[in-house]
Amino acid sequence: MIPEEECKSGLAENSKEAHPPTQKKRGFFFKFFCLMFLLSIPCAWLAWKRLHSGFLEENPPSITLLKTPPGIGKSLSEINFEVEDLESGLDYVVVRYKQGGVVKDLENFTISKSDSRERQKMNIEIAGKKLGLREGDIEIIITAFDRSLLGAAATKKLSLKVDFKAPKVRVVSTQHNATLGGVQLVVYRVENGREKFAGTSGVKIGDNYFLGFPGHLLDSDFEGLDDIYFAFFPVPIGLDYSDTKIKLFAKDEAGNMGRGSIHYRIRNVRQAKRKYKISQDLLQSQLPNIYKQYLESDPQQGFSEAKSLAENVERYKILNLDFRKELEKQFLSKLFEAPKKEKLWKDTFAKYPGGTFTYNFGDIQTYSLEGEDGGTITSGGSGLRFNNSKEIHAANDGIVISSDKLGVFGQTVILDHGFGLTTLYANLGSRSVKVGETVVKGATLGVVGGTGLYLNNVLHYEVRMHGVPVRPEEWWDERWLKGHIDKKIEDAKKDLGIFSEDEPGFGY
Repeated sequence: MIPEEECKSGLAENSKEAHPPTQKKRGFFFKFFCLMFLLSIPCAWLAWKRLHSGFLEENPPSITLLKTPPGIGKSLSEINFEVEDLESGLDYVVVRYKQGGVVKDLENFTISKSDSRERQKMNIEIAGKKLGLREGDIEIIITAFDRSLLGAAATKKLSLKVDFKAPKVRVVSTQHNATLGGVQLVVYRVENGREKFAGTSGVKIGDNYFLGFPGHLLDSDFEGLDDIYFAFFPVPIGLDYSDTKIKLFAKDEAGNMGRGSIHYRIRNVRQAKRKYKISQDLLQSQLPNIYKQYLESDPQQGFSEAKSLAENVERYKILNLDFRKELEKQFLSKLFEAPKKEKLWKDTFAKYPGGTFTYNFGDIQTYSLEGEDGGTITSGGSGLRFNNSKEIHAANDGIVISSDKLGVFGQTVILDHGFGLTTLYANLGSRSVKVGETVVKGATLGVVGGTGLYLNNVLHYEVRMHGVPVRPEEWWDERWLKGHIDKKIEDAKKDLGIFSEDEPGFGY
């Protein structure tokens, strides 16, 4: 028999093996739960952040006005703006207008979910008459909504004036007798009801607009006459003036356009026709460098030497026609957009002594070599040949607005003389002035050379009005300046009842 004490001890041990202590189980589960809880905290924070930055965020979208009209008139007025929401994303944008307590929709934009976090550029056009707007104040209201659960919104307001009355413009000066390719001055009046005119005005010829300036900038006797303006305007060669009319224009801030008539005559001048043999030296020395510059606008075209005379002449033609037009459009037209609003010249422009004219403004020039056509152009200036390398001087006082290498023009300096009048000095061998310098008549600009599509030691000289080449001989002529500028100003002052004690004119 087994003793009773051993039997109890064995039963106790068997009981421990069959039923492990619950305390160990509880400890394990508690530790596991704590670990999982700690791990879940950053996950929960990230989830909350994502949820809050999306559906629960409270930050509204941003609205930025890019372009706004000064007012609303008969013509279309345009408003450009952009909206953005980088969190929940944009949902839709509403543009309304408010006038006389009445609010109406102008435009609604719905943004797709895929584009909702992208910056959205938007444009609206307002046709005041078509919408039935009344003259007076109007408020444009732009509201952008995001995709959050709370629907956060941003609003931008713009106050404008509605005005459908076009300004009235009428001529004051008389005797606008011009030569084809020349320049004329007109003095005119702009009336804008009781309000001071604050738009743009000038002369319109075909599709071209030439800006005018307040009268007091030309002559101090016009001081205080806020409705008096003047404009120098070119009479471009190449337009059919039996079909193209010269008109005054005045456009107010709301876009309303007023027009007025000018009494004028245009004297036609026969254009000389000249034929030139292309220089072999020019083809070999200057053409390759200018052609490389032309190819820079199209990097895919690599430069290679011309394989024949015909190919060289064809390149000359491309430069003479295409590259010349490209320079006018891409560079020169932009250069002349903002003329100095003051008269910088003081007297007649210098006519270069010691030079021989090889061609004149307006000449029709045809180029060829050994039967190969090099193109035909109308000369925008005069060519003066000098025997030796000669210093080139400023024809009058002005400010340097360009000093650079300009393709077919070669090394070039351009001076601004004010009110749209400029002079251009091309085919220089070197330049001695920098952009922004003020120069006086006779100041050295550089030395004549052979860096453009012209012969060596030939200065290509141009006078331009608002970027249009004009006759330089008018500005060399004291009599022309007195008759077409001085006298016209004095006659306009008399018509306006202004009598100056000073001697008339600019002192030519």
